[in-house]
Amino acid sequence: MAADALWRARAIRLALGLAVLIAFAVLQYGLTEPGSPRAIALTDLSWTAAALLALQQTLQTGLRAVGRPRFGWFTLVAALACWLLGCLQRDYVELVLRQPAPVPDWVDLGALLFPPLAIVSMVGAIRRADLQSNLLRPLCNLGLISVALYTSLGIVLHDDIARTDLPPLLLATALAYPFLYGTALIFALIALAIYSDGARRPAASLMTLALAALTVGAINRGIHIFAGTPAAGGLLDLSWLIGFGLVSWVAWDRRAQPTQPAHRPSSAESHSLLFEPALPMLSLFTMFAAVAFDRDGLQRGQGLHIRVPGGLLFAALRAGA
Repeated sequence: MAADALWRARAIRLALGLAVLIAFAVLQYGLTEPGSPRAIALTDLSWTAAALLALQQTLQTGLRAVGRPRFGWFTLVAALACWLLGCLQRDYVELVLRQPAPVPDWVDLGALLFPPLAIVSMVGAIRRADLQSNLLRPLCNLGLISVALYTSLGIVLHDDIARTDLPPLLLATALAYPFLYGTALIFALIALAIYSDGARRPAASLMTLALAALTVGAINRGIHIFAGTPAAGGLLDLSWLIGFGLVSWVAWDRRAQPTQPAHRPSSAESHSLLFEPALPMLSLFTMFAAVAFDRDGLQRGQGLHIRVPGGLLFAALRAGA
């Protein structure tokens, strides 16, 4: 009976969430002109409300958790709080002062603090009972992923970056969005799929979907900053709402599930750790793919500035992993 009630509650929440999302989409994209004051207000208030709901749900779950999961939930609370504070500051500038929010601004700082704190939250949730090493191995694997992204972005985007006349801080903000959120997403896709136990895998899957939606929004934000055309009312603005909605779902679902005894990893779950050595190879493959897709190529000096630091960091982290 308890399981049936939980599934009914899930169905009700899913239907309610979809109804709210559809109603917002009709109002924002069917009845509102993109970039208008109404579109700005709808975007600002919806992002703030979604972040606030995710923060409230995550805080409630964190207060009920114990041990290492409690640290993970409260780190996620801190990440959401940074995002929410940035949203509130932007709401004040755009809705109260009636001024366009500068870029970068506090909202960008809050948004860019979210993925590193989310990564810390995920690292704290990693199951290490079957690992022969300590926390150093997953941290080194995370570093390998980050270095691969840094090197790949540098190779693929070097020509566009060289031609732009954006101020350094604005350029760094535009590139930080896809880099930080992409790192968090790839870490969730690979590391949590390997390290999480059976009881945590549904929550890990939902959190991965949430980070995927947030990454889409972050890439869109970075592109608009890079192009100098940030505007409210774009279709991809929905990805932020979907992402924070899924974070709220994860926190509520984890809290709604009955308390279970301590999980003992099965042999199948232990065998999943056999895929752990593939993480460095996947990171290396990413860099080779970036070189293959860079048809223009890099000059000798440009290649040294990008590939040598990336190669040295990769070698050091591979030794630790």
